[in-house]
Amino acid sequence: MNFDQGHEEPKTMLNYLFLRSSELFAGIPSSIQMQVMDRATTRCYVRGETMFFTGDVIKKVLLLVEGCVKLTQITQRGDEIILRLHGPGEVVGVPDWVPGESHSYTAQALRASRVLAWNANTIKSTKERFPQLQRNAGKIIERALTNLQRRFCTTTTGDVRSRLALGVAQSLEAIGQEVGSHVEICLSQEELGQMTAVSTCEVCRELKKWERQGLVRLRREVIEVLNVQGVLGLCKANASSRSYVVA
Repeated sequence: MNFDQGHEEPKTMLNYLFLRSSELFAGIPSSIQMQVMDRATTRCYVRGETMFFTGDVIKKVLLLVEGCVKLTQITQRGDEIILRLHGPGEVVGVPDWVPGESHSYTAQALRASRVLAWNANTIKSTKERFPQLQRNAGKIIERALTNLQRRFCTTTTGDVRSRLALGVAQSLEAIGQEVGSHVEICLSQEELGQMTAVSTCEVCRELKKWERQGLVRLRREVIEVLNVQGVLGLCKANASSRSYVVA
């Protein structure tokens, strides 16, 4: 499928089915889901295109239908760090939007992506009518905070190997895509370093070791994981990594 920058597409029945399976809208009556869907637009982004910047006023709520997205912040030293990765079915960002306030991070497509977009006021009014939507949002926020806490603990206490292993494991879970007998992560080595507080040189050195061991194969801006269980085995007592299972 070709994606053109700034291109909008008509909604299809597949979009309706996707909305019904989304965690954010779980437990919401089907009739209300259909009404919410009718007020959505479909937008496509090319790889590298920014969906919104830090400091932009919150105007839209985006539900990722296809592709993957990274959330980033810039440190005081000017370094970019990746806070979170999003795969299909997830809301882009933390779902505690308040229309008129500002985004605290930047969202950028890691590969060609498609989203359902709503005016933030539409979702706000729906949350007020249906507390279940607010409870769903709360669960999503809680899980995001748990993952951030786990990454922080590993980054501050773990060695390079364990930090990279956790970063790859969480990337598998968030944006891993099965291609034949392996799983692809649409991340560059620099971006993996931005997730794990590891320099690009150290990332390259460690991944080359994994490549010689037959765990991964490296391509430009893509990491092919050839042995998922082998990579997960490098994680030390990481509960989230054990949740990823290749079908």
